[in-house]
Amino acid sequence: MALIKCTECGQMVSDKASTCPKCGAPIVVPVTCKECGQPVSPNAVTCPNCGAPLKATKQCRECGKQIPEDAESCPYCGYSERMSVTSNEEQPRPTFGEALSVCFTKKYATFTGRARRSEFWYFYLFNMIIGFSLNILMSAFIGSSMYTIMMVIVCLYSLAVFVPNLAVMVRRLHDIGKSGWNILWAILPIIGAILLLIWFIKDSAKGENKYGASPKYN
Repeated sequence: MALIKCTECGQMVSDKASTCPKCGAPIVVPVTCKECGQPVSPNAVTCPNCGAPLKATKQCRECGKQIPEDAESCPYCGYSERMSVTSNEEQPRPTFGEALSVCFTKKYATFTGRARRSEFWYFYLFNMIIGFSLNILMSAFIGSSMYTIMMVIVCLYSLAVFVPNLAVMVRRLHDIGKSGWNILWAILPIIGAILLLIWFIKDSAKGENKYGASPKYN
C-alpha cells in the first residue's frame, strides 16, 4: 500500500481508497511517465512535465486538438466521433408538399446545407407547372385588358421564386460535394446547362461533407 496526495485537499491517503476520508473527493491514482518518471494524472494525454505522449492519440475533427484514441467525445469541444459515423441507411423521400414547404418557408433564402434530388426536382416541377399554366392564361388574354394583368402576375411570381430557386440549386450542388458557385456555369450556353443537369440528377454523396450531413443517407 502506498500513500498519495488528494488533489482537492492535499491529505495523504491510501492509494487503495476510492474517496478522500477528509473531503470526500474521488481519489485518482497517478501513473508514471515513462520518459521523465514523474507521476501524472491517468487521464492526461501528454506528460505536463516533459510533454511525452502518455497514450495513443488522435486529432479531434472539430477543434483539431489531440485527444485519447479511445475517447468517444472530445473533452475540449464536446465533438463526438459518432456524429460523423453514417449508417448509410436511406431516409424516407420527402413528399411533394414537404419539399415545397422547405423551399418556400423553412429554407426560402438558405444557401447553406444540402438538398437531396427529390427536394430539388419537386420544387422545379412545381415551378414548371405554375409557369406553364400562367403563360397559357396570358396567351388566352392577348388583345384584352387582362393581358397586362397576367403579365404583372407572371413577373411577380418569377420574382417571388427567384431566391428560393437559386437557394435550392446551391444546396443541391452542396449535396454532391460541389461549391454553390458552380451555378455560374449556367452563363455558358448549352454546355453549362448540360453540366448542371448532370449534377442535379446525381445521387447524394453518402456521409457528411463540408456542407453538412447527408439528407438522404444518415
